[in-house]
Amino acid sequence: MYARAAPFPTMEAMETTVRNSLSEGLAGAVLHVGDRHRTTDERAYGYQRRYDGMVLRPEPERMYADSMADLASLTKVFGTLPLMHQLVDDQTLRIDDPVARYLPALDTGDKRHIRLRDLMGHTAFPDGVAFHDPARAGDLYSLDRTKTMQLLGRVTMDALPGTRTAYSDLNFMALGAVIERVTGQRLDDAATARIYAPMRLSRTCYQPLRHGFAARDCMASERCGNTRDGQVSFPGIRTHTLQGEVHDEKAFHAMGEVSGHAGLFSTASDLGRLCRLMLNGGRHGDFTLYSPETVALFRETFNLDRSFALGWRLPTEATSHLFRKLLPRHRQPGEVVAHTGWTGQCAVLDFASGRYLLLLTNKKHGLVDPVRAGHLNTFRGDNTPAGRYGPVVEQFVEGVLLETGESSAPPPGARGER
Repeated sequence: MYARAAPFPTMEAMETTVRNSLSEGLAGAVLHVGDRHRTTDERAYGYQRRYDGMVLRPEPERMYADSMADLASLTKVFGTLPLMHQLVDDQTLRIDDPVARYLPALDTGDKRHIRLRDLMGHTAFPDGVAFHDPARAGDLYSLDRTKTMQLLGRVTMDALPGTRTAYSDLNFMALGAVIERVTGQRLDDAATARIYAPMRLSRTCYQPLRHGFAARDCMASERCGNTRDGQVSFPGIRTHTLQGEVHDEKAFHAMGEVSGHAGLFSTASDLGRLCRLMLNGGRHGDFTLYSPETVALFRETFNLDRSFALGWRLPTEATSHLFRKLLPRHRQPGEVVAHTGWTGQCAVLDFASGRYLLLLTNKKHGLVDPVRAGHLNTFRGDNTPAGRYGPVVEQFVEGVLLETGESSAPPPGARGER
């Protein structure tokens, strides 16, 4: 925990909401708040691992502030996107470049009109291609990174590029391949050499079990592999409790655990440095990754529905589950950005106040939600207040507004939300 002369106004309310979530089925969490200059509060709750398969451990592993989380889709904004910032800043890439210039497999049909900004804004590929499952993938089945990238050229498009927003992992898989093409490095090597090593982010990497970390350094995710408690199967599916292995099936099976959409592991402290890098216009201490102008560019939206900037989510009706109602009343698009990760992660950056929030949980480490049988992606932890993110984000925003004098209301959920 970090000492602070003036505590963040709603930190105790956020903490109560997280603790209430633990009593409702969330395994554990790390709550981290900071500003442009430093971490101001960081607290760990609950357990990073409770299960061996479906059996509760007699001695669960405690959650620590430096437990490494499987970031899932936060890989997009803390792995792939900072590299795109740098490559656009030094003019190696331009956001209007056609992707087919770098990935010849996409030089076909409507795909030849996809621009880099279409990938970042999720207005290119459709979602739902399960490369790892032959029954669902059909001719797109692949267990090889190179083949998977080639198969992107055969994905059926359901809208013209740039005309419709459809959040899709395939967009950032393609961005990762573009980065590899222009840097000559595999994505994980490029990120480490260009960002994580210079910034001394010692607990941020892909494939942590191959980089000197043990399973106990990481938060566990699904307790029975990718089987949703034994209700899903495909060839090669993992059935053991996942800890230190990327959960995402496409990343693990079809992309060799290293992809632009998933695979990165990190801690709240390391991610806090990356948040401060953005809030300070691309600088962190003596290290400069990109310019303030590039930060401003990537906060712009080119989407017709204004739901995404270049990679980050923006506060709109479509994202009200995350931002709730308070934030859109006080911030314009681009003044605040956010993103989530399927395994239980949430990041919010408020450029107007210079504040940021990180909520890292292992909400998938528990039972598949029996209330929603048949919807096998929902776990009991998803339906807790912290697992929904919105209640904690709302309390964070109210704290920011109280600090900046934009609100005189008492902190919401003074006893926490249930």
